[in-house]
Amino acid sequence: MRRGLFVSALLPLLMTAGLAAATAAARTDPGSLTYVSATTATDASWETATPWNALSYAGPLGPFGPLGTLGPLGGFGPRGDWRRGVALPASCGHWCDSIRNSQEGPFSSHGPLGVDGPLGDSYFDGALFAGNAPATELRGLGRWAALGPLGPLGALGPLGPLGPLGIGELLETDAHGNYRDRNGRLVRELRVPYSARRTRRYELVEVHTESTLRANPATDASFLVIGEISQGERGEDRYAFRSVEEQLVTLALVPEKSLDDFDLLVLDERGNPIAASDHAGMERIEWIQLRAPAGARLQALVRLRGSAQFLSHSYRLVVTPSTAALNATPNSGTHVRPWYR
Repeated sequence: MRRGLFVSALLPLLMTAGLAAATAAARTDPGSLTYVSATTATDASWETATPWNALSYAGPLGPFGPLGTLGPLGGFGPRGDWRRGVALPASCGHWCDSIRNSQEGPFSSHGPLGVDGPLGDSYFDGALFAGNAPATELRGLGRWAALGPLGPLGALGPLGPLGPLGIGELLETDAHGNYRDRNGRLVRELRVPYSARRTRRYELVEVHTESTLRANPATDASFLVIGEISQGERGEDRYAFRSVEEQLVTLALVPEKSLDDFDLLVLDERGNPIAASDHAGMERIEWIQLRAPAGARLQALVRLRGSAQFLSHSYRLVVTPSTAALNATPNSGTHVRPWYR
């Protein structure tokens, strides 16, 4: 099936721009507005009790882990420069098309976004999590949540079917990093079969440069932005985003050079900080996962704390939503903190 025909078949599932604005202020209980981050997860007593030193410099949440410079999201990782298009080898053509067009493909209920995928029923009661404390920490508000199914490496992140490697191969991408259908209409969402009788709405993952995202601020909480704090700047960048529904939103800051030390904060609409990942030093990747009310307008603040190199101070900021269907979490503890007040 040719690309145009597949997009035509997919159009009934696509929801275009102009997301409905919240008709009333969020009625979320203020006590439920919590967050975790690389800073709050740093608990020495818990760390020494784990099978390995997960929070160390060489651990999975350190600069040489999956979220670091050499990981799949980093500049020196296998994906490389996100600003370039994805060039699939010629030998992949028919094979890749057959997977996309399959009734059990990535946009079906049997794919990663469906009931049989990592975001399905197994997320809540799967055998992986039963009696497995370290695995439980990968779920929402866990100490390793940034590495889990709701994080930037999961099915809802830029490496999944909702990003450039998936839907980005089926839709056109304009100069601002937005997806458009064959009629030029803006596409922000995708409704995917979750099971035989149910569907779920997911936000597409756009890749932006710093300049394009500042000119056209995000209207949701699903994007990757490639930015840089240049010499002579005040040392910080801000990006506005919006939580379309009550959900867990994960932010991960991936330095493009391992010798840069950044801080990551989330601000409310007035610019007041509500969550922070500001660990001093370069031994951990900064990340935040917070529960956001429906319609909440927030800002991500990236701040350069220090650097041991004289090249550019560039980074990738990944913002990943979870949807309201995945709000529930068994995780609690001293690492789960209330929003700043």
